[in-house]
Amino acid sequence: MFGKVYAMSKEFLDAVRDGNWTAAHELVGQGAVSASHESPNSSVCEWLVELNAPPELVADLLRQHSDSETVQRAQSNLMSECLRLSATKSNAFDTFALLLAQGVSPNLIVEGGSTLLQRAMAHNQVREVRELLRHGVDPNQVSIFGLESASNLEEVALLTNEASRVVLEHFRQGDKV
Repeated sequence: MFGKVYAMSKEFLDAVRDGNWTAAHELVGQGAVSASHESPNSSVCEWLVELNAPPELVADLLRQHSDSETVQRAQSNLMSECLRLSATKSNAFDTFALLLAQGVSPNLIVEGGSTLLQRAMAHNQVREVRELLRHGVDPNQVSIFGLESASNLEEVALLTNEASRVVLEHFRQGDKV
């Protein structure tokens, strides 16, 4: 959260500290969290995912504070954080799935320049790969390095990466997840 300006009410911070997610969610609806004009609350959302906050709270905060200029960066950062935490935080995967269901693109480029699909495949995140497939991820999407998301599926699948085998089978069978 360095370099970004946030304002959170004491009530919101107290509710989060106490794990009172209902109160925190109500306070978000009342504008208890705000960000500078230049940056959305993606870092606050990432922090809430790390605290295992309910997915609906995170999604509402992201939606409330993301304008058209910064929304893709905010979504990319948050989806990347959900991938990073999904093995250790029970709500991180649920947040990932909810954001996709609410229309966040499965074809985002994440920190480091890879696609969401590449990141999930590289870390053998089978549930996340299946969720991306359900939401129409493009296997031909190109990372900033010019690599297609599924360009090395055959090689990766041979290395016994289950997530890559799921993607490979999906495209061999045609849209079955």
